[in-house]
Amino acid sequence: MFRPSDFPAVPIFIKHFPIFKRFSYTSWLFALSRVSTHILTSFGLIYLVEWFGFFGVLMLMTPMSLGFAFGFNHFKKLEQEAGNYPENRLNMSRSLREAL
Repeated sequence: MFRPSDFPAVPIFIKHFPIFKRFSYTSWLFALSRVSTHILTSFGLIYLVEWFGFFGVLMLMTPMSLGFAFGFNHFKKLEQEAGNYPENRLNMSRSLREAL
């Protein structure tokens, strides 16, 4: 329930890919992520937990969480450079008021 997820930000991520390559890149990235997840959980997770116990799961979750944080900060920086990212809630509420 509280896992790192990109669900609400998928349109923002996809927006930064080149227009003519957008479908190809995002489809391949999605397919590669599912294949790697399937292989990792089918074969690797069993041995990591058997050999290292719960630290085996930690060995998987640490790089995944760091990758998530790196990706989040990268796209946050891109949105700030484009001027689409509010710096605080006060600015966000002003921009929403202006839009209405």
